[in-house]
Amino acid sequence: GTVGGLGFAAAEILARLGAKVVVTVRSDAKGEESVAKLKLSTGNPRCSYIIVDFLSKASVRHGAAAISSAHSRLDMLVLNAGVGSGPAADLWMSNVVGPFLFTEILTPLLTHTAKVHGDVRVVSVSSGAHKKAAINFSQPYESPENGPFSGPYGQSKLAQIMHMRELQRRLRA
Repeated sequence: GTVGGLGFAAAEILARLGAKVVVTVRSDAKGEESVAKLKLSTGNPRCSYIIVDFLSKASVRHGAAAISSAHSRLDMLVLNAGVGSGPAADLWMSNVVGPFLFTEILTPLLTHTAKVHGDVRVVSVSSGAHKKAAINFSQPYESPENGPFSGPYGQSKLAQIMHMRELQRRLRA
């Protein structure tokens, strides 16, 4: 998450390097806590937050549009939002659909930044669950075979990696 864990660690490293950091959170309380911790631990005053609930397409669209309108460049996008358990539809929305939509909306800003300022990076935090998964395209919410990672979670992680590979292919073309 953005208040602790990998998301906060990534934000903290980038803030320490002097980057302007915008974290996504699901509430003002989490945003204020995260930004206060970032500013305190890094001394970087250029940290802010925006509310994005990756379980809501409307929230994802609103958050990405707000970032696009408020910033003239985006050098790095770290996709860390996600869930490991719960209803299959929530797994797919939080782990795949939300980050996919967020990235697609921000792609013009990423492309502009790359053309004007050089390379950009999109980093998607995943897990090894994709290694044992196969996507059941006709029933993505069901397990195509038995195993802890063959169900919706593993499939969502595999889809996430497929998205990153396709994004890389498209942006390099």
